[in-house]
Amino acid sequence: MLRIDPKIPGSYARELLPLGHGYALWQADPDERDKDGRQVTLGDVGYLENGRFHPLFNTRISGHDFRLEALHGTPEGFRHLPESQLSVVRRNEGEDQAPIMCNKGLSNAMDIENESELIEKMDGESYELRFLRPPVVGAILLFVKPLETEQLCKKLDSYNETSQQTKTQTAGQSKKPELKTDKMIASYMSQSRKAWYAFTQSLPYLRHLAEEDLMLISGTAKTWRWASMAYERERGDYMLRQLVLRGSSSLDRESVGFHAAGEYFNDMSMNCGSSVKVELPDGTLGDGPRNQCNFIHYYKFKRSCKWPRVIKAAAGPHQLPRRGPDGDSAAPAVAAIHESSGSGDGAVDSGSREKRPIEKAYDPVTPVLDYIIEHSAAKTAVASTLDLMALFEIYGYSSDIRALLERVKPVIELDEDGVGIIGAFEPHVNTAKSARGDVKNVYACAQDVRSLAIHCPRVAIAV
Repeated sequence: MLRIDPKIPGSYARELLPLGHGYALWQADPDERDKDGRQVTLGDVGYLENGRFHPLFNTRISGHDFRLEALHGTPEGFRHLPESQLSVVRRNEGEDQAPIMCNKGLSNAMDIENESELIEKMDGESYELRFLRPPVVGAILLFVKPLETEQLCKKLDSYNETSQQTKTQTAGQSKKPELKTDKMIASYMSQSRKAWYAFTQSLPYLRHLAEEDLMLISGTAKTWRWASMAYERERGDYMLRQLVLRGSSSLDRESVGFHAAGEYFNDMSMNCGSSVKVELPDGTLGDGPRNQCNFIHYYKFKRSCKWPRVIKAAAGPHQLPRRGPDGDSAAPAVAAIHESSGSGDGAVDSGSREKRPIEKAYDPVTPVLDYIIEHSAAKTAVASTLDLMALFEIYGYSSDIRALLERVKPVIELDEDGVGIIGAFEPHVNTAKSARGDVKNVYACAQDVRSLAIHCPRVAIAV
């Protein structure tokens, strides 16, 4: 397994977030520790580590996975999501676009005139793309189009049970669900919070996780083959005049790479993956199922520290967990984490269940959770990447999400159990307006920004 620069997965996700597809996974292929190659699935609960999502169990009846259950087990008193109240919307995205996504800086630096020219350049076995005066931070995803997207959302009356779960909904054929956290999913997560966290603390190799590290997958975007590249240079480094991306339709490590001044660009980190080839009816080999998950949408929760924990008198100070669910469910003490500063990717050999240090994952949803807790009486805050998509749709993208929320001051809704979610934004206050002139889209060369399974109006940034 290749070693990973710890800052690259977070930088890659941060730079591609404005594109509106969700959180970009640096390691999009199924976990190689799973011999069956299990892919990320709607309803999975797990955590992020080094740019990969690690599932622990699935909350949907239709997504029940005996392999996961045999590997980790399930939380005590586990119950599934009420699927009778949910729909799954499936769509194919990007069929009429170039098979490339990049961050704003590289998009601006791309030496092309229009989208048609980009599609023409990339329509072949091999190609070259030039970036003039590239930025100090860059992120690119190359993929085989289209992306197949799935979104878990509130049931819509216009669907029938069959079309919700079995038919692919193409653009313009289905009513669009809301870009916001769903109240039912938020309530379900809040009620499950204690059991989920106690479950992680009952497994020695998961005791490094905090409550707020757990996430529920509500959306995915998948393809067959992909290559991701990212770099993060110091601002004091010498200025690059030009970067050249040399690629091919195979998207393998030998045929794709960045070059500067005719030499391979060593500051670039690269990753790639592809689905397993399968034998087609005609006897030839072709791509298998689209199991390479490039983007996810997810929900997270966080308990407010304003509400004191109930502590049993029978427990001595040395017995209390450093961090654990409140109420009558006591979690084992959190084991100390090995603090080695080694430069590995933190992976574990197949079959190993040892504790291991992890790089704290970049998480854009945390500022939303903190805002809800600070500005309300919520006992538990629940938020999702869909809140960010709605925020960026109305006010434009900002890397300082917390500051944007403080300016916008969205409505916070509380239910009877003290669960707080973002309720609504006021679209008449547009803090993204700029008098600096033209607006250029951050999707490579003026694409429509789309969320995973639902059309999201253009997310534009003034340049």
